[in-house]
Amino acid sequence: MVLPCDLISELAGTSLLETWMVQAAGTIGSPTLPGALGVWFPTKGEHVVKGEETNFVITTQLPPSTVFPHPGSLRPNLSKLVYATTTDTLNDITEDKKCLPIRHGLLRKHGRIRMLTTTRDAHIYLFPYWVLDFINQNPTFDSIGEDIVGWWAKATWQNGLVPKLGLDKILSP
Repeated sequence: MVLPCDLISELAGTSLLETWMVQAAGTIGSPTLPGALGVWFPTKGEHVVKGEETNFVITTQLPPSTVFPHPGSLRPNLSKLVYATTTDTLNDITEDKKCLPIRHGLLRKHGRIRMLTTTRDAHIYLFPYWVLDFINQNPTFDSIGEDIVGWWAKATWQNGLVPKLGLDKILSP
């Protein structure tokens, strides 16, 4: 579990932990990259801080759950993250390329995506134990939010990225 030092939240930590444990249990034996949970929050609404840094995230729906979520469950609010970067990085990319490049592999894997530009990374992450190996395997990673989470999200759909990042070796039995 990774938490920011200045965390103030109305979201119960036990709810996050419970949600992560249920989701992680559903990926056991799955060919996907199993088990993390991150928190992003909307920057539009009641408590807006003008000029606050935002993130560009692309999400897709999670597969339907076989178990109906209990009242108060966070499950209806979960999405699968497939791309994440800061809005500053996104602006640099679009300025350099004069467009927003979206890979065909992303659209082939996830035909229905949702692009969000008004969210902010809360820097709250629940990771499985193997992420420490992932970090050690990739010493150039500087940031949890941009590097670890961003590359992991892309590795779920981008061909050739799993072996390049060493995830195939880390996750092999």
